[in-house]
Amino acid sequence: MNLNKINLNLLRVLDVLCQVQSVSVAAERLGLTQSAVSHALNQLRELFQDELFVRGPSGMIPTPLTTAIGQRLHQIFRDLQDAVSLELFDPIKTTRLFTIACSEYGSTILLPKVLRRFVAAAPNARLRIVAPAADIVESLDSGEIDIAIAVVRQLPNRIGSDILVPDCMVWAMRFEHPLSHETITPASLSLYGHVCVARGLRNSAEDPQGEYVTRHGLSQWTGSDFRESTNDQSVANVTVGSYYVAMALVAESDMIMELPRRLAVAYADKFGLMYRADLPCSDTAVLSALWHRSYGDQPPVAWLRNLLREVAGEF
Repeated sequence: MNLNKINLNLLRVLDVLCQVQSVSVAAERLGLTQSAVSHALNQLRELFQDELFVRGPSGMIPTPLTTAIGQRLHQIFRDLQDAVSLELFDPIKTTRLFTIACSEYGSTILLPKVLRRFVAAAPNARLRIVAPAADIVESLDSGEIDIAIAVVRQLPNRIGSDILVPDCMVWAMRFEHPLSHETITPASLSLYGHVCVARGLRNSAEDPQGEYVTRHGLSQWTGSDFRESTNDQSVANVTVGSYYVAMALVAESDMIMELPRRLAVAYADKFGLMYRADLPCSDTAVLSALWHRSYGDQPPVAWLRNLLREVAGEF
């Protein structure tokens, strides 16, 4: 296919359709009418000799060809946008959409301060926060996200990182817990069940062993498994997906939990919990901003990285 014969505006329409999979939403995002987008889609189908999208029960479904080229096409347009903005980026004037993947913990600790600075410095920009998934490295590779905020031990070489906030784990329990004012040993801890939070970057349903994370050279911080450390199989663990749910459960039972110290400081009183750092628990960890080395130094992303470092400096 001769690139000189392709209208790049058509490819831009295809890029947006790949992202939103809706003619009406694509038209709104592109500032076009729905008929104009439909006409462009018909031209694209003729150009590629492929249906590109077929109707499904929940909307437009991309064909294998669309899936194959869509992600690459999105990166091309993203690189093009960054290329023409290298000398023109101005936070005050930019209307760019920034995307951050951030865990519940990072969102609680950092994002309120980040949002205040972001709105003040870039009032016309948009900020999208998504939950980090197992394919976080691919999301950074493709440019789907600008920065991920996570706690990890090891990264592939193509992913850079900025240290933001150090933290450690503490044990939390309700104020009236039988162990709340006792000298605690691993043996006494093993008498009570504890609530575990499924944290980190893996998708436990699809990747229960975190194999994706390991294959991509990224090692996550997951905390300790107290049953393994004590060889005690009698502890009845409850696993949940949220620290807030875990704290609510611990507040109403004799179960205990590990949680990051900064979360404990911020929320223990609200849930009627006490926390202790004098017990055996997981080692320290560092919350970091992760970015792809191919575009992490380009002005828009570099500006966002610097904003995160400034907020982290307040800690």
